[in-house]
Amino acid sequence: MANPFKYDEPVEGVDFTDREDDLETLLPLIENGRNAVLMSPRRYGKSSLLAEASRRAEAKGVRVGTADLMGCGTEEMIAQQLAEAVSRGPARGLQHLVQELADKLARLRAGVSVVLEPNGSMKLEVAPTLAGEEPRWSDVIEAVLRSLGAARKRHKVCLMVDEFQKTAEVNEQMPGIFKRMSDNSEMKGVSMVLAGSKYHVMQKIVGNDLERVGTIMGIDVIPAEVMVPFLEEHARASGQPFATGVAGLVYRLAEGIPSDVQQLAFWAYESASGRAVTKDDVRTGLDRVLWKGAAVWDQQQQALPSGQAGVLRALAHGAVKSVYGEDFKRRAGKSSNSQIKKALDALQDLEYVERAGGAWRISSPFRRIWLARLEGYPDPA
Repeated sequence: MANPFKYDEPVEGVDFTDREDDLETLLPLIENGRNAVLMSPRRYGKSSLLAEASRRAEAKGVRVGTADLMGCGTEEMIAQQLAEAVSRGPARGLQHLVQELADKLARLRAGVSVVLEPNGSMKLEVAPTLAGEEPRWSDVIEAVLRSLGAARKRHKVCLMVDEFQKTAEVNEQMPGIFKRMSDNSEMKGVSMVLAGSKYHVMQKIVGNDLERVGTIMGIDVIPAEVMVPFLEEHARASGQPFATGVAGLVYRLAEGIPSDVQQLAFWAYESASGRAVTKDDVRTGLDRVLWKGAAVWDQQQQALPSGQAGVLRALAHGAVKSVYGEDFKRRAGKSSNSQIKKALDALQDLEYVERAGGAWRISSPFRRIWLARLEGYPDPA
């Protein structure tokens, strides 16, 4: 049978690992026109949670549109994603809203027009006569968001914005647009779910721009008591059961991070090749994962300034709460707190390290194991 474990993509249905507590919080907000701000590190299953929440909300009559900003590097691209999400979800079939938005943009003299594609998606077009001039994209985004209020007169609606931290990375003023619109009377009853995976950036956005916008939700790893039985059941149902303790070993080595757990389970399952999966298969699978990542990690390590590379090597020993202690400074080759902080800030921006549970750690457990082996630290496998 096909390998039952999936990673590096949103999952749904039987592949969606239980997050009922998160859904029990998020769904009532969506159904009642309230806002939510979701924060989680990458690979924790945020996008899968959004997809499942969208599916369940749609089943209850809420029209949901999702804008994924991951590939957006300009204000225009963000505005385009938002317009497409609104037309695919909250405003689908409501063609008069396209004309209303076009009229609003014309009055704004934004230099942007709206067209309706054959598939029903709204596209924003910059007027050729304004080549070389930049439209006021903040005005355009506000107009797109206002169309949610018009759609709300017909249906319950929700706009999900995934990778929301991109708004601040493109223009630090942009998150404030969503704050202003959430306070606008035209948006009464509209639900916005703003979700980001660059955790430290999202924390700053919440503190600076999204205070009191909606319910703040942090997404943590899935507990072992939930994830381990999930792995065991999927393996058993696919004809290659996990031997005793195998699922627990997979969970521990991947540090509970959902996508990484599934990735290691995938390669352990492949290693077993038709028989029960053993702990040796997990170690073989881990070697495969490390082999796939080694070239990238080595290149990244070599590109780092010596100070950052030293701090990353020191964290390969394991999570550290006291990064300003003498032992950590010695391993990192640093003598001052300011040097450590500067290196950690830079590594966090690169998403190589993260702060979780009050401790600093390398974001990818597999990168940490690879680096630990290079440094001669004890191998957790």
